[in-house]
Amino acid sequence: QSIAGNNITTNTGAGTSNQITISGVTNVADYVIGQYASVSGVTTGVGGLTPTQINGEWQIVSTSAGLGTVTLQLANGSNASSVATGGSALTFNNRTAAFTGNILNATSDSADFLSTGTNPMTANNFSAQAIKFSITVGSDVPDTFTYSTAPNPTNGTFNSLQTLAQAISNTTDATARVVNGHLYVSANNANSAVTFTNGDAIGNGTLPGINWVQELGLTNLSAPSSTGTHLFNTLSGLATQINSVDPGNLLATVNNPNATASLTINEANPEQTIDFTDNQNASTAPSPAPAPATGSILSELGFTNLTTTGGNNTTGTLGVTYNASNPLTDMSSGHVTPQFSHDITIYDAQGNSHTVAMNAVKTATNTWAVEFTAVPASDVFPVGGDGQIAAGILTFNGEGLLTNEGNLGSAVSINWTNGAASSNLSFDLGLNSPTGITQSAAAFNVSTAKQNGSPIGQLTGVTIDSSGFVIETFSNGQTQQVFQVPLASVSNPNGLQSVSGDAFQETLSSGQINLDIAGQGGTGTITPSSLEQSNVNLSTQLTNLIVAQQAYGANSKLLTVADQLLQQLDQIIQ
Repeated sequence: QSIAGNNITTNTGAGTSNQITISGVTNVADYVIGQYASVSGVTTGVGGLTPTQINGEWQIVSTSAGLGTVTLQLANGSNASSVATGGSALTFNNRTAAFTGNILNATSDSADFLSTGTNPMTANNFSAQAIKFSITVGSDVPDTFTYSTAPNPTNGTFNSLQTLAQAISNTTDATARVVNGHLYVSANNANSAVTFTNGDAIGNGTLPGINWVQELGLTNLSAPSSTGTHLFNTLSGLATQINSVDPGNLLATVNNPNATASLTINEANPEQTIDFTDNQNASTAPSPAPAPATGSILSELGFTNLTTTGGNNTTGTLGVTYNASNPLTDMSSGHVTPQFSHDITIYDAQGNSHTVAMNAVKTATNTWAVEFTAVPASDVFPVGGDGQIAAGILTFNGEGLLTNEGNLGSAVSINWTNGAASSNLSFDLGLNSPTGITQSAAAFNVSTAKQNGSPIGQLTGVTIDSSGFVIETFSNGQTQQVFQVPLASVSNPNGLQSVSGDAFQETLSSGQINLDIAGQGGTGTITPSSLEQSNVNLSTQLTNLIVAQQAYGANSKLLTVADQLLQQLDQIIQ
């Protein structure tokens, strides 16, 4: 606290020679006995005291609201020191340590406490109780924190704002952090009260008490009178409450939670809108408030262009947030959740497989935003991006046919991070076709999804089709036509000359050989994987064979009988 003015008189008499009284004080109630006040703005001496001696820190020893006076006792000095004033000796209290100013007002977040330039104060200058204070969270046992020149935050000792914040976070059911030289303490459970207690009485005799609670600007937190529905006291707690309101649709995310944190709030459906409203206008915020507080939670969360409606701050209505070109509002980054997603496998020039996700979200009537995204994003350049390959807006007519495919009607080039050559990717979405992408009042469904790339494959077989094409088959399921076998024809086939190897040779009589595709130009056809059939009627030939065999057998018997007659005749003659 600071008192400015020059209505100062020195006090004389037994036990009062080290006191001054300031009159004309209008806010006497703001000054508490035992606390310290800093006198400033005095330009002329009073009672033998110079302005330099008067301007400084004094301890409040008495007040009078009716007289408008505050009586102060000099708080700094040394043993047996005195200043002549009006013929009386102004003697300082016997103090074992001298200090000026706010003893805990560190010049930086990590500066040691209890230090005044070249005259640092050590724990030895104070009683064991004076250098302690405690924090009670809810119904828990109080946790005690002790000043130490060699702090260990794990056991509750500290010597700066930073080490104190670490000690509180490590040993209590509360979280503490330092922002702009201010210590903030909050219970992890938003329903818990927090109480701060000094280790000893303030200004205890000749031993200066240390009012940690006052010096740190700490205020007891009462438990809420009613638990309410969505209590929070941290960004993480707020995110948890928001995510519980409409799971899957309203999404809150804490970014960079261990450093300069921020809160992102998204509606998964871009067709929806969000309103944010304060219950207290910034202009009615309590005063004074620790910087940079304004009393507006929306302002604290970083909202800008706030308007005031009915005494409350509000953002108004936030419209469609989807924007494919902004990594904070597209589907590829995950900030907008797609209503439909389907993975497609494609291949680069080296035969490596890659997954590309087709994501879609409805942005208006008969209008859908579609993004094609590499999964993972690290498969494509730029490294560190969200992997978006292409994006466009699809428009459907009243019959559900795709009438406009936006940017997706153009080919895109994909630069792979694995060293493969760039791929040119085009999308055939079936513009104005019932067999393409359509819109209907039914669940999402994929009937066909094709791509013309393939992984690397090994040759597994060779076949010939009826047109004479020689076809190679590979292990990846792909086939390739490498040659077509022609058929030959001549005007006089009977004029061909037979040569060895069941082949025929062109002659003048046969005419010139003509090569043509099978089945064309008078050529025959090719029947692959078949054996040539017989060119005679097998049943007829077998019947003739049987008849011939029987005739041969009968003739053979006739010759045998004739031979026997000749032999008998020969015997008769003899």
